[in-house]
Amino acid sequence: MYSYGYNTVLRQEIPWLSEAIVNNFLKITRPLWLQSHRIDYIYIIIIKTNGNMKIQNFAKGNLQTLRVDMDKALQSVAKKYGITIHAGNASFSGNECTFKVKCNTVGSDGTAITREATNWDRYKGLHGMDHLNVGDTITIQGSPYILTGFNSRARKAPINFKNSAGSGYKCSVRMLLMENSK
Repeated sequence: MYSYGYNTVLRQEIPWLSEAIVNNFLKITRPLWLQSHRIDYIYIIIIKTNGNMKIQNFAKGNLQTLRVDMDKALQSVAKKYGITIHAGNASFSGNECTFKVKCNTVGSDGTAITREATNWDRYKGLHGMDHLNVGDTITIQGSPYILTGFNSRARKAPINFKNSAGSGYKCSVRMLLMENSK
């Protein structure tokens, strides 16, 4: 059932682990995440290493797990200062890695105030979109989305929006105005 296959090597590494335990773990946790491959990484880290992991060299798999742990640790700092903090992209080589950490202030409605959201108020009048604001529901190709901002550095598709699951998308000004005119 799980993508790594249950074999005798795994049984020798963790004698108490049975195929039923792993399959039940995956049945419960897979629907919680949109991308099931992240569950497999968590499975490798928690089950295979028993939660005790010392990083010898940086690789994509252990950096993804490290990012999740960093986000959890940064939540207490974010709560203390009333901001949002997120560990972003990472670059790495054998023994060194660098994470980009993004911090945003929080508006009165509880959402993060991003550069794109601020730019929306600045640029919406130039493109005839005065009737729309950040957080409004827009329609793109018949589906509802939430407007999140304007990326002034994106020439072809500067309009940012997200779906109900939180996945981000972008489109041109022309496409937005085609279905969301005054």
